[in-house]
Amino acid sequence: AKCWKQIMWNNSLPADLIAGIPNAGTPMAMALWSQTSIEQVQLVKGYVSGQRRITGVVHSSHTGSHEHTLLLDDVITGADTKLEAVAALRTNGLTVRDLLVVVDRMHGGVKTLLRSNVITYAIFQLDELLDYYVSQGDITMAQQDEVMAYVQAQRTTG
Repeated sequence: AKCWKQIMWNNSLPADLIAGIPNAGTPMAMALWSQTSIEQVQLVKGYVSGQRRITGVVHSSHTGSHEHTLLLDDVITGADTKLEAVAALRTNGLTVRDLLVVVDRMHGGVKTLLRSNVITYAIFQLDELLDYYVSQGDITMAQQDEVMAYVQAQRTTG
């Protein structure tokens, strides 16, 4: 939460509301709320055609038209769930322009969200974490190369 607060400050991100993408993002939104007192709006997950999807928003007394809602989640991969969250919030009259995540897995989700006018801010990118793990001797360079080859293949085929 302190890292995200600093990212918000450094990038002058407007936020009238925060929304954690269920389930991992929900406690993260609560943690950021504890650091900023920015009110939360809750996203709801339900089943659509047998698959869990974000289906709506729980309205708080504060949600009104065009309020800037900052999204939070743990990781970004392909952005499918993030796009569902953006659509649910926008359908409810809220403005969504920014997403904060802990890790960008570098699978193309950041570019996908940018096409929907949402900028992603990540504390870490996967390649940075892998560099760190190699420097600490936790993984080999060969393992790092294998992971990055997989990521590249996913970007090409995904």
